[in-house]
Amino acid sequence: MISGLLLALSCLPQGSTVYVPDDYPFIQTALTAMDSGDTIIVRPGTYYEYDLNFLGKNLTLRSELGPGLTIIDGTAASSVFEFGS
Repeated sequence: MISGLLLALSCLPQGSTVYVPDDYPFIQTALTAMDSGDTIIVRPGTYYEYDLNFLGKNLTLRSELGPGLTIIDGTAASSVFEFGS
């Protein structure tokens, strides 16, 4: 019984993981391209983006090495993130 459960769990679809800027040049580009359940990892650096929108998707967005090395700078133009749904 337990081995059958483990086999079933191992067959569950795994979300994709992509890196910004390696796979997508901008965070919003990655947010738009990915599907719910996927993960976006942002490499160290400063990213000048604002109004980032998850488009209602259940995504994981995280920095590769922590917030001290990865900055999303909205340049005071607007909010950095927009959660509309």
